[in-house]
Amino acid sequence: ASRGDLRDSRGPRLGARRLSTTSLAQLPPSNHFEQLKGVPKALLPASQYGVQSILGRWWEEVNTRKLFSEVFLVTNANKYKYYERWATANDFPVENIINDGTTTYDSRMGSVADLELVLRTKKHDTDIMVVAGDMLFS
Repeated sequence: ASRGDLRDSRGPRLGARRLSTTSLAQLPPSNHFEQLKGVPKALLPASQYGVQSILGRWWEEVNTRKLFSEVFLVTNANKYKYYERWATANDFPVENIINDGTTTYDSRMGSVADLELVLRTKKHDTDIMVVAGDMLFS
């Protein structure tokens, strides 16, 4: 089989790691994740064993250490309600969620323009740290 082929004579493969028939049998049914359709990546479960999201893990770490005076979250108009609900449930200031107004992939602003939006609308002029909401840490 070619290098790019996901199958070879030894069975199913995922990247460079061969999946055993046991691990394939352990995969949840295809409709198992149906309720996650449309959920922003940062709000997806961080682990199959827990209900905390990737963003929830970031927020817990940031909030526990109290290293930042303010935290802002920028999202598009389509995902704003998801983040608003998350903020309410996780003691995150809803007023610090900024809707960039975009509604399509083609109209997205990009991270630099989103940062500029925060600086302009929140009159923030101190040191900042930018974190991608769908990046996980250990």
